[in-house]
Amino acid sequence: MTLQEQVCTLEQAKRLKELGCEQNAYFTWYEFLMKDNSLRYIISSDTKDAIGNNDWCSAYAVAELGEMLTKAFGYAKTIRMPQVKAYDEGLDWWHPYLKDNGNYISFPAEAQARAALLIHILEQEKEYVH
Repeated sequence: MTLQEQVCTLEQAKRLKELGCEQNAYFTWYEFLMKDNSLRYIISSDTKDAIGNNDWCSAYAVAELGEMLTKAFGYAKTIRMPQVKAYDEGLDWWHPYLKDNGNYISFPAEAQARAALLIHILEQEKEYVH
């Protein structure tokens, strides 16, 4: 499993930052100047790499997102975490709260499903304490 499959996507990380989530994850997405002078986002556990870089955000892992969801829901007992379905092609993560035109939205990794659920909650609930 790659590191990208273990953390939320860059887009989700940016949205969580916009929604006011603390930027204290173990991993960080940040812009990196490549040898060919192109800018690319990379994930690092060394936060000093992001220092001085204005365009960075926390790349939350499954466990970190689980803690954040517990706070967002208020009680660990009430959380319905994303479900997994196994297919010949691999695993597919989905959540009963997230639908698009009546169909469940699926994600290739659990961290992405959890991040999508947290974003949904934060966009709906203004009283969540980050």
